[in-house]
Order: sequence, then C-alpha cells, then structure tokens
Amino acid sequence: MTDSPELRSHLETFVRELIATQDPDGYMGPFLRPKRLLGSGLWDVWGHYHCLLGLLLWHAETGDVDALAAMPDASATCSAAPSWTAINGCSMPAPRR
Repeated sequence: MTDSPELRSHLETFVRELIATQDPDGYMGPFLRPKRLLGSGLWDVWGHYHCLLGLLLWHAETGDVDALAAMPDASATCSAAPSWTAINGCSMPAPRR
C-alpha cells in the first residue's frame, strides 16, 4: 500500500476513527435515521460501498481484524435498501484468513 510510515500511521488512525463512527445498527454515514440509505434525493449506499471497500482493502493489506469485523454490520444495513446490489456485484479481493 505504502512505504511511508507517516501515511500508514494516518491510515491506521483513519480506520480506527471510521469504525468508531459506526452506529450500533451498522450504519456508516452522515444522515439521520429518517433519511438513511433511501431518503429523498439521496444515494447514501454509495458512501457505504466505499467504506466497505476501504475496510476490506485495509484488512487485505494489514490483516486488521477490526476492519473486517465492522463489515458485516455495515453490509446488513445496506442490504435493507431494496435496490442495492453494488457490493454483491463488484469484484473485491478475498479477505486474508
């Protein structure tokens, strides 16, 4: 990913802070409950996709189990949106075991 210790340290902090913002129901985003995911004029799922992809790639790079553990909750939240299929249809690297 990077040979820069400063960037890696920044990314470690960023991932910890991202996970800390996750709502107990798995939601990772800026909108209040009534507008989450499918609120009028929103495409909130796009942000979730990028959070999930980032967490998956971070886990693949570092083996960070916390990043992987945050994904099922966020995925479950996104699956509540009937028109959402992006994460299921894209090609992503398999997580490290």
